[in-house]
Amino acid sequence: MFLVSSCGAIRLRSFNVLFEEIYQKQCGWSVPDTELRESLRLVVAEILLPAYRSFIKRFGYAALTPCYLSKVNL
Repeated sequence: MFLVSSCGAIRLRSFNVLFEEIYQKQCGWSVPDTELRESLRLVVAEILLPAYRSFIKRFGYAALTPCYLSKVNL
């Protein structure tokens, strides 16, 4: 696992804060149309999963822990 530089840690913390904000806004959204909902689910998975795998490969799971993130000040 690679150590995250100070700049990288700040970027990581910023990403997590923004991701949480977006999640809170969008978690209640619903798509009533079954076909559209499934299509959106597939497209999001095609984009998000490879990026997430790349992130984990680069920074490791330790970068996701609250203990690690609490050490990074913005």
